[in-house]
Amino acid sequence: MAKIDEINRRRSTYGIQDLGGEPGRQIDNTVGERRRVVLHAPDPDLVCMDEEKNRILENLLDGSRKETTIAKRVFNEARAKFGHPVWIDVSQQYSAVDLLGDILSEVTKLNVKKLEQMTRAEYEAMLYQTMGAKKYLIVMDDVWDTDVWRMLNPHLPDAQNGSRVLITSLSVEVARSADTCTPPYELRFLTEE
Repeated sequence: MAKIDEINRRRSTYGIQDLGGEPGRQIDNTVGERRRVVLHAPDPDLVCMDEEKNRILENLLDGSRKETTIAKRVFNEARAKFGHPVWIDVSQQYSAVDLLGDILSEVTKLNVKKLEQMTRAEYEAMLYQTMGAKKYLIVMDDVWDTDVWRMLNPHLPDAQNGSRVLITSLSVEVARSADTCTPPYELRFLTEE
């Protein structure tokens, strides 16, 4: 009980809110908005990571590699080399239909009204057809659940054209479940400096 009380006290100290236990709960809007802002943050905000960025870019652009697991600043530098560059925020609470719709809206530029009229099966078919036409880079940011990749993977064709999917996650299990043949890329800790 003392440990639970301590955790609860720390939660209050650090401003961590209870997200609830229901399956349909929504992530705090403030957190979601902060994540959207980070996508457009200027590059100088990245501290002491040039070496990691270069190693990640090297892995990403290496045509001999099948797939690889990576991060954000790389997306901004690599996006011009892909016909369909897409960044989606996944987070703890996600909807499969919303993820499919988010990707489709980026690559097809269909308006929201048209997308809302489509069924999940139509999303899946259109995504597969559209993604096969060009080399794509999809970054799935903040993935917490191994099912996210299993749900999206069948609808992303491997056209052997250098397309890539990058998954950012705090969970090594999530990274390993996406590709058992490629070891996850784990960032080193920052130095005191």
